Amino acid sequence: MANAGANTNGSQFFITVSQTPHLDNKHVVFGEVIRGKSVVRQIENYPTSSGDAPTSPIVIADCGMLPPDDPSLAPAAVTDGDVYEDYPDDEDRDVQNPEVALDVAKSIREIGNKLFKEKKIEEALSKYQKSIRYLDVHPVLPDDAPPELKDPYDALLAPLLLNSSLAAIRAQPPSSQNAEIAIKNTTRALDKLELNTADKAKALYRRALARVILKNEDDAEKDLVEASKLVPDDAAIAGELSKVRQRKKEKRDKEKAAYKKLFS
Repeated sequence: MANAGANTNGSQFFITVSQTPHLDNKHVVFGEVIRGKSVVRQIENYPTSSGDAPTSPIVIADCGMLPPDDPSLAPAAVTDGDVYEDYPDDEDRDVQNPEVALDVAKSIREIGNKLFKEKKIEEALSKYQKSIRYLDVHPVLPDDAPPELKDPYDALLAPLLLNSSLAAIRAQPPSSQNAEIAIKNTTRALDKLELNTADKAKALYRRALARVILKNEDDAEKDLVEASKLVPDDAAIAGELSKVRQRKKEKRDKEKAAYKKLFS
């Protein structure tokens, strides 16, 4: 509970997500999160801009005291086979063991693939992102990690980054938040992984599509040009490159017409 000194408790409170010994003996602890931990983690991990402010508003739309029989207090029913916490920090399994984290990530990815095939794109994207979080518990495996552990890690991360970017750009309606996810994941794949030619082209193409959503036509064109060099006969890449160049031409023509009116 927030305060301004001794005996000044009010109605403000904060939720701590890590050890806070500096608050001991200064603040009253009056509860803990028992449901909705993933919401807290989403807020914790939401991207911020200057001043540590969220890039989009995070709003409490409703609040109040819940009766003991409120449905939101009941354990969530598992309907898709995903029995794991949304964030590894809350998972009871020993995900600090790389083998456990890998097994969890594989299971979640399979659920994501199933949802994607069922055209539940947003749900699939959520699972892919979750699977990546479990792999990222071990961003660097121990030096003595055997090949039978390291190879599956590398083999799983590339398709997760590419599949999540595909889901992000296919989700409807298009959003800047999903576009940023696609750009982040494709850039990570391109910069950090050893991709084959086909996967490099996929990553560049999907990043270009995300940049189109953000109306960044210049960088989208650069990505499409690079992708077309890798797979010159790909009709989808050639078609999107043509569209981007046409939109850029129309924009230039519109600007020229506007300037012409100013000086006529």
